[in-house]
Amino acid sequence: MDGAFEKASYLLAERHGQYGASRNLFDNTHVQCLVYRGLVQVLIRIIHLDVLRRLFRGDLWE
Repeated sequence: MDGAFEKASYLLAERHGQYGASRNLFDNTHVQCLVYRGLVQVLIRIIHLDVLRRLFRGDLWE
């Protein structure tokens, strides 16, 4: 799991041109916050879609 966070923060920092300035990307709290916020949004969408799918199938309470 840590590898995914590291890769995502590396890609974000590289996209914004910040990788050369800081080798330890987890010291950069802004990048870390963006990574965590993105992961939380993805999880919320997955859960929301699952609940809607179950609601339309009628097995939400099973």
